[in-house]
Amino acid sequence: MSDNGFWDFSLALYNRPEVPPAALRLQDRDGLDVNLVLWAIWLGQTGAAPLDERFAAAAVAQVMPWRDMVVRGLRGIRQAMKPDVPGAPAGDANELREKIKKLELEGERIQHLILGALARPGAGQPDKLIAVHNVTRICAVEDVAVTDALKADVEKLADAAFAK
Repeated sequence: MSDNGFWDFSLALYNRPEVPPAALRLQDRDGLDVNLVLWAIWLGQTGAAPLDERFAAAAVAQVMPWRDMVVRGLRGIRQAMKPDVPGAPAGDANELREKIKKLELEGERIQHLILGALARPGAGQPDKLIAVHNVTRICAVEDVAVTDALKADVEKLADAAFAK
């Protein structure tokens, strides 16, 4: 375990087979920041009070510069390299792509540090309904429509987070 409980939570959750596909759909289909979604769920699991609109907006504003410049910037470069860039030696290009992928993951870990520092200590019990509510608050701040498909994937993530 590290000194970043939110990061540890996310890594453990991502090891569950149903989580990566649902998280990628939320990112690619809905345009959500999966790190914010995981943070919202983690808050519900830690017993924190439900996110209100102001706190959700402040969290998004706090993390947005890092997310947009670093995490999404690195992801954009990595994705642009799929499939291999024409004219580049395939092995070398793939090696560079893997290095960028590691940098992207490190950028996400730093985003987790930013979000983890914003967490308010919770006095309540872990609550899946609060976790799901928190995600809808993030969706409102990020101006993402809460569709049935989005709800289903958020439920998959919350079920995995609250599974015994």
